Amino acid sequence: VGAAALRGDLVEGTRYILTPGTYDQILNGEAPTWTVGGKVVAFVLFSSTGFFGSSCSALITKEFGALTMSITSTARKATTLFMSFALFNHVCTLEHVEGIVLFIAALVAKSFRASRKGFGGSGCDDDDNGKKNDIRNMEEEEDSRYSASLSAPSSPVTGVSNSLESRYLTLDGMKKRRGNRPHVAEMV
Repeated sequence: VGAAALRGDLVEGTRYILTPGTYDQILNGEAPTWTVGGKVVAFVLFSSTGFFGSSCSALITKEFGALTMSITSTARKATTLFMSFALFNHVCTLEHVEGIVLFIAALVAKSFRASRKGFGGSGCDDDDNGKKNDIRNMEEEEDSRYSASLSAPSSPVTGVSNSLESRYLTLDGMKKRRGNRPHVAEMV
């Protein structure tokens, strides 16, 4: 926002939104076809649908993996491209066809490679499973340390636990306060 304000784009953009008509109509002094309210509604709808689309993409990636998201995204883009050809009479060149075939072939090859590893096409490899086991072991160790810290003797003067280990957990060289104990999986 600061850079836009310094360049003057923020003022020009605000003036555009608050003036009826398209940018060309405003510059040429023509009769406006868009109202200020119509522009605001269009901006809100465009922003909302963009955020909704990004949220859906993130959910697909989280639930089904990056390969599924890549295939879904490619299918969406291909649909948009084909609709453009059909609705606006665009010419489909040999380069378009070659690009589509190359990209789909790469996705299919990646899918087959991932499914041969026996992880249901998720793209995981053995190293990922080892990391999951390491995380599980660290969580169990952290829970046992935390339980031990609750029963650690405290100083009769201050009432504070004598064990530094009960107040701090060192993991990957980072010290985390016990009062704000993050989940181990969030730290990896």
